[in-house]
Amino acid sequence: MILKENQKVNIVTRAIIIRDNHLLITKWKDSFSFLIGGRVDFGEPIEESVLREVFEETKMVGKINKLIYFNENIFKFKEIEHHEFGWYYLVDIEDWKINIGDVIQNPDATQLTIQFVPIDRLNEYELYPSFLVDYLPKDALNRFSNAPRHIYSNALMSPKQIIEMNKTC
Repeated sequence: MILKENQKVNIVTRAIIIRDNHLLITKWKDSFSFLIGGRVDFGEPIEESVLREVFEETKMVGKINKLIYFNENIFKFKEIEHHEFGWYYLVDIEDWKINIGDVIQNPDATQLTIQFVPIDRLNEYELYPSFLVDYLPKDALNRFSNAPRHIYSNALMSPKQIIEMNKTC
């Protein structure tokens, strides 16, 4: 891939962790939110990456249920244009250590917290990538029966694009 000076490619995994109609998110103090997860280490299998991230950030042991979304996400952050490839897995938790109502420190940064938020109120938490606000509540209600979905989102376009590439990957 040919990149310009202000461009970056990310490969990430994210965990969709649901408990009693609440979604586990990470939130920057006074700013945006995103799902538990992070960058894939070189040579690391995608599914191992998401489970590692869940454990590192929450100290909870997870089990992959299924792939829900593959997202190509194009956005600008701190003057850098990003093209992010993300795998979003539904992850079941074997040993709950975070309860609804808890707000805990994310070990990645002092300005990050982890908490459960109601799935039907995701629009109140500036959740990124933004396609999650529209897709995740409906898909959760349908028990993710349409998974996996391939979503292309481009925040550099005007207006912002969110396109479902195909419904059955």
